[in-house]
Amino acid sequence: MFKCLAPGAIGVNATLAEGLVYAKNGGFQGLDVNIREVARLADEGGADYVRGLFSDAGLKIGAWGLPVVWDGPQEDFERDLRALPKYAASGASVGAYRVSQWVTPLPISGPFESNFDGA
Repeated sequence: MFKCLAPGAIGVNATLAEGLVYAKNGGFQGLDVNIREVARLADEGGADYVRGLFSDAGLKIGAWGLPVVWDGPQEDFERDLRALPKYAASGASVGAYRVSQWVTPLPISGPFESNFDGA
């Protein structure tokens, strides 16, 4: 385990280059990444280029958020699932083997206790 900065989790919209600077300056050991950006950079400059960005910053690649809309329209879910192998391959090519997914709670409607009824 190592400490990673996850810019999006704290409301910071950062490119990979910006995130690397923030993580390094903040004393983190790694950076969680946007896999879409990583895939684009790997397509443009190669996997070695992306790995080099992390190496030059002295950081490890953390996790990437699952790029699948699993809690929305079925057609979005299916579209994202079709694209997932490409992102997984790009991630693997640069050494990004960890994937994370936020699971948000359902909206509470009615009395709080009713959320535990299983209905």
